[in-house]
Amino acid sequence: MSQPYKLKTINALTGVRFLAAMLVFLFHFGAAFSERIGMPTFVSTFLHNGKVGVSMFFVLSGFILTYTYTQKLAHKFKFADFFIARFSRIYPVYLLALLLMLPVLPKALDTWSALCVLAMVQSWTLPFSGFGGTWVMQAWTLSVELFFYICFPLLLLVMRNIKLNTIAVGLLLTSLLIVAFGTPWVDPGVKFVPFLPISLTPILPILRLPEFIFGMLICKLMFSAPQIGEKISSFELSLASLLIIMVLLAFFDVVQAKSLATVVFGILIIQLSYGRNWMVSALSSKIMLLLGGASYALYILQGPIRQWLLWAVDHAILTEQVASLLNPVFAISISIVTFIYFEQPARLAIKRFFDWISTSYLNYVRCKGY
Repeated sequence: MSQPYKLKTINALTGVRFLAAMLVFLFHFGAAFSERIGMPTFVSTFLHNGKVGVSMFFVLSGFILTYTYTQKLAHKFKFADFFIARFSRIYPVYLLALLLMLPVLPKALDTWSALCVLAMVQSWTLPFSGFGGTWVMQAWTLSVELFFYICFPLLLLVMRNIKLNTIAVGLLLTSLLIVAFGTPWVDPGVKFVPFLPISLTPILPILRLPEFIFGMLICKLMFSAPQIGEKISSFELSLASLLIIMVLLAFFDVVQAKSLATVVFGILIIQLSYGRNWMVSALSSKIMLLLGGASYALYILQGPIRQWLLWAVDHAILTEQVASLLNPVFAISISIVTFIYFEQPARLAIKRFFDWISTSYLNYVRCKGY
């Protein structure tokens, strides 16, 4: 296997995270609204299919983690450092979302449900149960991500010396699983999974795992065959991929057809990683880097923000129309403030805390002469 190719435009993937988060936001905020005001069918269909943004996050997660840790594996992969980094990345804002939601929960939580959510294992059930949406609905995806994180070190080791032909087969198989089972549309409360009877349906994280592995394999493909990315990264081909995704989401309602958008998104990741055009420049701009950085907060805080606005409407503090107008403004503004003044400082504080523990332990061992 050739040496990993150094990505030159990885910042574009930060920008595209904001677009994925906005797809999910528009699904929750705009899909039903677009139907009420009589917008064209293709617009409503596009908004209803916005949940594909979750699938994009899963693919991006597999890709970025593989990009980050593949070269580290060649030296020494420290499991503790990996899990500390993941914990500091997701748990502080996750906990913030839970605390913000607590006063306005539609119904009280039982102790078992609360413990499952706090431990981030609420989605480790059959998708039909709907249990993954407990407390903060969007948090079900973080529970799935935790499962991915646990699997990742082993998957990375398995793929350590993977050959190009094996990568191609893996991409084909994961693409087929994503499309055939319609995995981007399998979430808590789904009534059925195509081709899978209830007796053969695995827990939700396993069903979504092909998307994460697909992202890992996309990264491995770029490491093994950088010439592919260089050949397909023109503006015209990148735009074609983007338009295909939009068409699939706007004009198709068959689950297998619109699941192709996730596969095409994998191609777009390669194109954005190698491209040198205005699309890449726009996604790498300062404003998109800020919005992309805040995309996690936007994704997880949108539920509590919406619930607080509904509370304000119920208590006659705001009208429904004003609350609807304020929703996107509040969501984006609060996510940026959270990213700058809470998420980043909390991540740094957790890292420093564990570094202090590690240093203190090493000093103790030296003093004792072990």
